[in-house]
Amino acid sequence: MPKISVIMPIYNAQKYITKTVESILGQDYSDFELIMVDDNPTDDTMDVLSTINDERIRLIHNEHNMGIAQSRNNGLAVANGEYIALMDDDDLCPNDRFSFENTYLDEHPEIDVIGGGYRVIDKDSVFVTETTPMIIDPDEIRVQFMFYCPMYNGSTMYRRRIIEDYGLRYLDGFLGMEDYRFWVEASLHSRMTNTERALLYWRQVATTETMRVLEHKLDARERKFAEIQKFYILSSGFDLSEEELDLFTGAFREAGPFDIPQENLDDVLCLLDKMSEQAVELPLYNSEVVKRVFGQRFSGLMAKVNK
Repeated sequence: MPKISVIMPIYNAQKYITKTVESILGQDYSDFELIMVDDNPTDDTMDVLSTINDERIRLIHNEHNMGIAQSRNNGLAVANGEYIALMDDDDLCPNDRFSFENTYLDEHPEIDVIGGGYRVIDKDSVFVTETTPMIIDPDEIRVQFMFYCPMYNGSTMYRRRIIEDYGLRYLDGFLGMEDYRFWVEASLHSRMTNTERALLYWRQVATTETMRVLEHKLDARERKFAEIQKFYILSSGFDLSEEELDLFTGAFREAGPFDIPQENLDDVLCLLDKMSEQAVELPLYNSEVVKRVFGQRFSGLMAKVNK
């Protein structure tokens, strides 16, 4: 059996799929299978793929177009590797990504998920940003999940057993945030970390799912973002009312806060103090880290509101 299973859904990627597959097959660690999930593209992606021959490639076919979440699930269902790596069909990665992540997980049995930073590339694979700063501390990652997703999906490698032991799956309907929803649930059962290294070269083009959603479904995306926040806060053990949850998600929205009057800021501060007190009794959290992150987040909120 291969040590690593790489899951890559395929849909309308004819411009980039060759370079993406070469980025995987050219890794300096070779004990992996590349599970490519054909999601019935409408362009010539599959014709391009037919010219690539490598015994490590496993091509599976969806009966019809199912979307990226179910395609990932279909890939996970047939994966044989001890570790799972994720890759989108238009991105790239450094050729030592798998060897780095494999070694890290081998040497750190207390960690279940390793991720890394990313650099943005354009349609011509030219770097347009430096590496994104990452959160390393597993305790802080758990707290930051209340505010955003600190794990970049395409940079991650994780132990397959967390999928099997807890029945984790990607869920449809989260408007480009299927990964955020997946990772918050995974964090309830696992410890995660990142490296400062860029393990993903993310192609930022207008055809990607997230970019399309950002342009056309902002309001719906905000509601889904809040839904994920509420799910995580409650599932991790906090005891809050619906009104308190709305206060939290209204203050710490993906797109930043609305204009918040001073009395509401006072309410937010009281809520964070209440949650800090509850965190002392919650086994998932390091209460000192919760208090520190909440303080930083509230200071950031104040700065935005007072601009």
